[in-house]
Amino acid sequence: MCDSYAKFRSSLRSAKDSKKDWTADYVRNEVMATICSAIIHKNLSPLLEMSIYLKKSFSTLRSDLSNKYCIVTKEDKKEPGILIPNETFLFRTYKEEILHTSKQLEEIQSGFNLKDLSEKKITVQNIEKIVSNLGWSEKFDNNSCKEIANILNKNHNPYG
Repeated sequence: MCDSYAKFRSSLRSAKDSKKDWTADYVRNEVMATICSAIIHKNLSPLLEMSIYLKKSFSTLRSDLSNKYCIVTKEDKKEPGILIPNETFLFRTYKEEILHTSKQLEEIQSGFNLKDLSEKKITVQNIEKIVSNLGWSEKFDNNSCKEIANILNKNHNPYG
């Protein structure tokens, strides 16, 4: 799946302006960085409610849902997005889609405690601990964990 997504992203207009080389390894590390970021934020804010699911497919659309809005964008930053208020039919439709999709997937267990966390400086040891707790140590070696920590410490805004 990472390879398919890398090929898709490489085909977009925005890829030509990017300094990134969209490879399966790059995509895999970006996905893991996103998962780690969510787990770290959950650990730093225990009242935060969140669930993480992984699909075996990807969409060309991104939908981000809050209590007030749904923001629908495409992967290409040069394309416009849609802001959908919560009192609309379309908002309820996207919310229902996310709910029913999540029911078909297995949730990643992210409710474990991590010590010595700072969202300002993520260490390789933090990433290794998360990977270990998820049972994915054989999938992410030390070099991958270094790259994931580097991605998180750069804190690149994907919406910028």
